[in-house]
Amino acid sequence: MATAYTREMAYSAVPKAFQGDQPRQSFIDFGDTYSSEKPKPAINTTLSWKEMAVHLLGLAMTAIVIVIHALNVYWVDLGDDGKLSINASLKYLQFAAKLHEVVMMASLSSVILFFLHKRLLKRGIPFGYLDASYMIGAGGGTGLLLTKRSWSPWRHKRLFFGLLVCILYTLALAPSSAIAMIPTLRHWPVKDPYDTGEGRMPHPWPMAEPQNGWPFRSSPECFNESALSEPDCPAGGLGQIIQWAEGNIMVGSSSNLTVHEMTNFERLLVSHSLKSNAGELHRNASRRVTTTPKSSSVDAIGGFWAYLRNRDVGKISKPELLTPMLKSTVNSAVYQPLVYSQCRSHIYSDSSSGLLDISHDRFQTPWEDNPSDLPSPRARFRWIKASTLSTTSFTILPMITHDATGQERQSSLIVSCLFDARWAASIVSLKPRSSSLIESNITDLNIFEDESIAEKRGPKSAFKRALNISELVELPENWLRGFDFDVTDQIEDEEQKISMMAFMFDGLASYTNQSNRHFGLTDSDAPKGSNSLSEYSERVTDFVGTFQSMLIADGMARFGSRLWRPYVEVKRDGKLEYVNLMGSNYISTASPPENVFYNGTKEDSFSIEFAALRYGYGYGFRSEDTSRSIYVAVSVLGIYLLITICYGLCICLARFFKFYTRSQSWEAIPNLIALAENSQLSNYLSGTSAGIDSRETWRLNVKVRVMEDEKLSLVFMKPGEDYGEQPRPDIQYY
Repeated sequence: MATAYTREMAYSAVPKAFQGDQPRQSFIDFGDTYSSEKPKPAINTTLSWKEMAVHLLGLAMTAIVIVIHALNVYWVDLGDDGKLSINASLKYLQFAAKLHEVVMMASLSSVILFFLHKRLLKRGIPFGYLDASYMIGAGGGTGLLLTKRSWSPWRHKRLFFGLLVCILYTLALAPSSAIAMIPTLRHWPVKDPYDTGEGRMPHPWPMAEPQNGWPFRSSPECFNESALSEPDCPAGGLGQIIQWAEGNIMVGSSSNLTVHEMTNFERLLVSHSLKSNAGELHRNASRRVTTTPKSSSVDAIGGFWAYLRNRDVGKISKPELLTPMLKSTVNSAVYQPLVYSQCRSHIYSDSSSGLLDISHDRFQTPWEDNPSDLPSPRARFRWIKASTLSTTSFTILPMITHDATGQERQSSLIVSCLFDARWAASIVSLKPRSSSLIESNITDLNIFEDESIAEKRGPKSAFKRALNISELVELPENWLRGFDFDVTDQIEDEEQKISMMAFMFDGLASYTNQSNRHFGLTDSDAPKGSNSLSEYSERVTDFVGTFQSMLIADGMARFGSRLWRPYVEVKRDGKLEYVNLMGSNYISTASPPENVFYNGTKEDSFSIEFAALRYGYGYGFRSEDTSRSIYVAVSVLGIYLLITICYGLCICLARFFKFYTRSQSWEAIPNLIALAENSQLSNYLSGTSAGIDSRETWRLNVKVRVMEDEKLSLVFMKPGEDYGEQPRPDIQYY
């Protein structure tokens, strides 16, 4: 128990030598006060304009951030440094974002304090939550959830969950300001890029590829050596692919090949190796998926850019736009080949006899050649039609093996390949100021791994629908013949006929010291043991599969080039005309619809439309690659905006109808400490001077009450207790 400190005790505490003979007089007057504080009201009925200013500032800053996102405001191109560099501007924006965060936290803190202080004056607050408003207002509060005091007053569930929501919301509010205020670096749409609406390219003929082949136009130049220089022929890219093959033989080139087109633009021919399943059946097996944009798509987007640049049409072609990009829309008729290949190999030596059985997952056939013709020192090749596949191929390559004595022997490596060719919807894009390469959205071919399909896309049928992949395309025999035309006149022995594919493979083989022929991927690639022999077979099998897959994909990409030319639709003098983008004079090549479409109208045609984008910093949601964080951040800011507006309306209505009250006396912890120091001692807090351990203590209800001496006191009560009077508005208290 505390002992009262009386005046007599105070005087007797002075040493006797200093008391003297005079009557005892008190030199400590407890009736006097040394405080400079004046009585003041605990509850006000007037608005705090300082508080309103904080709310208005937070509202204004938040509204500006949300509006610029809603309006999709573009800021600046990447690399466009004016008087103030982009990096410097971003640092200033970081400072502004922090200021915005501080203002919002102050505003939200004021709202929380308003409701908690009203409860403190009336129903009371659990002792464990007494400082919750200060912790939340400072942007914290997570530590409160980890303490005993936060879970002790479980009787006040609504208050607990309300504080929990406030804590989580303030944690989300802090980073949301930075996310929303700092501009995002990505591609943004260009407003009115073409001025007159150009950008639509109707196809002069329907581009629907039938399942069973297509109307391939047989031209004599596509079935001889001239095909290599004819971009419209299936073998138009054979020369570039052979150059890749020769490089792969020597140094192992990448299986990504850049194909050059007549329009001086390029497309990427990509072949991706898939994992081969384990097991005896898949030994020496190669699985690949290969794709490339169509030549017609390259001609369309490349020709369209040349038209915009030469005619100076719209904003997209202006030199001040540093990072333009043209991109086909999702509704455009843009397709590209998708070729799946599976190859296996078998070594045929002089000990082999009879029919050769080559087995695959879905296909099994005997080798039809006379075994006496094998092993062969020359390369052979043949396309074979298969009813359930796009096509199959058999390739015989010369190789050497060694017997137990190390003697070199002529052998043959027989590679059989199955091909599944389809069309896949795609999106092509061009960044003309930085590259001439036409890019496609089907670039990450890892999605075609069986494991990825099963885990991410579900059944293969659903995967095919998700990627908009067509049914199987049967490759016509006369079209395939465009890769394997006769080149007998290219060899010395014209009596022995040889086709282009066999001639190409044969040219990659060389003689050994013992006059045998060997197809090797490097000069030293001569297998001598079982391990190296298996490795050699796998490498050659994968090379053959890659080469032939590239041929088929590139040939399919060239399909239709002879039947279609890109036209752009323009409006002149109120009439629609069509400009041939492959022409050199865009004015003189404008044609009416009847000269472009077979039926004189465009009703039955497909079309390609290009969106104009620019790469830089901006605000908004219209960018195609807008991340979810922007939506979340703006939503969090929108909630703050709604809370503050509702709070402002409520207090304004309460003020208008004259029942508005609020307390600003204890907006800081020191003010509460001063109130507690002036309060009566509570028996419920006995033993708490060194800390609090009991849950019952944290459950105590804390209220501000007027006691008998007409002074305010911070009182502690058990749930259900209440004594003293509630403070009244505009009454001054000591």
